[in-house]
Amino acid sequence: MKLVVVVYEAGVDDSVTELLGKLGVSGWTKLEGATGMGHKGLRLGTPIWPGTNNVLLVAMDEQGLLPFLDALEDLKREYRKPPAVFAFVVPVEAVR
Repeated sequence: MKLVVVVYEAGVDDSVTELLGKLGVSGWTKLEGATGMGHKGLRLGTPIWPGTNNVLLVAMDEQGLLPFLDALEDLKREYRKPPAVFAFVVPVEAVR
């Protein structure tokens, strides 16, 4: 089992949520209003550095991993200016 941590621009939240439904992802946790610095610059939720990110946590079996990651890449290509959407995959040692 893997844990996928997806950090993405809050502005594409509806698209990400819709994607979860299309893929039949039944369990996930979302943290809203994350701030920080990354490849697309500062997002601090302030007038000087506007915007925030959301963080999505999804535990899934390995067979669903590549379709999920591919779907995230497809989502980015749907936009004229691709939004910041980054996925990190880490092993899950236990689920209780």
